[in-house]
Amino acid sequence: LKFAYDTLIKANKRDNAKVFAVVITDGRHDPRDDDTLLTSLCQGDVIVNAIGIGDMFYRAEDDETLQSITCRQDGRVQKMNLFADLVAEEFIDKMEELLCPEPEIICPDLPCKTELAVAPCTQRPVELVFMIDGSERMGETNFRLVREFVQKVANELPLATSDSDVSRARLAVLQYGGEAEQQLVFGLSYNVTDILDSLAAMKYLDSASNVGSAIIYGIHNLVQRPTRLGSELSFLFITDGTSGSKSLGEAVDAMRKHNVVPTVIAVGQDVDMDVLLQIGLGERAAIYRADDYSQILQPAFFDRLYRWIC
Repeated sequence: LKFAYDTLIKANKRDNAKVFAVVITDGRHDPRDDDTLLTSLCQGDVIVNAIGIGDMFYRAEDDETLQSITCRQDGRVQKMNLFADLVAEEFIDKMEELLCPEPEIICPDLPCKTELAVAPCTQRPVELVFMIDGSERMGETNFRLVREFVQKVANELPLATSDSDVSRARLAVLQYGGEAEQQLVFGLSYNVTDILDSLAAMKYLDSASNVGSAIIYGIHNLVQRPTRLGSELSFLFITDGTSGSKSLGEAVDAMRKHNVVPTVIAVGQDVDMDVLLQIGLGERAAIYRADDYSQILQPAFFDRLYRWIC
């Protein structure tokens, strides 16, 4: 902290500039360190915020240290359990408000940019399984929007070159309805032509909804089959969370057992947050809210979703 103040702020601060500092830490440090240096940023009108994150051993952050870092100013410490929460939409909005409470809106004269700024899923094998709720609540029109969304992902995501390629992604799509209605549109694949053809042929189930049995079906038919060495298994749910509860507890346990990383796109205002949190394994950061299905096709929504997945 002293180094940051001396090197970045004291030596380089522009006249009349307002300085914000954000310290990301679990608040622990070598007990031999000089505790008086914890307040090194508390000079020169620097506004200090701290993000306290529990460590890899699941120990809570050190409150006393965080309070010292933030000059004992109320409301300057934000807490979370996982580093992944840093990219959660809700947290980003909160930090933007803290750092810039009264923004000046300026519309620059820039050319339109239609391509997405995507963080590629490269240098590691990602197995991305779309779990699409085909219940009657979705409707035919919204179903077509969901299909278009998956098509966009397939076109944008860097896909593997073969089943043995361990540096890029493969996709699968499972549409589910009632307890015994699961439609494996296609298994884990890297062939974009086959993927797009299968999506074009996918029919809307227009049925009930039971996400628990769908998860178990997906694990039995996708996860438990041979996958690439060291692959990261990700289930991306597109649903409003309104679902039968049968087998849901068993399904959640199976996801944890097989180290499935969940992401949930929750569409609409009338959502079942209890179910969404269960399939998101309790992580609110993994739940992306959209007012309607057209919103999931917007570039800003895409960008944040990719940052989470990749």
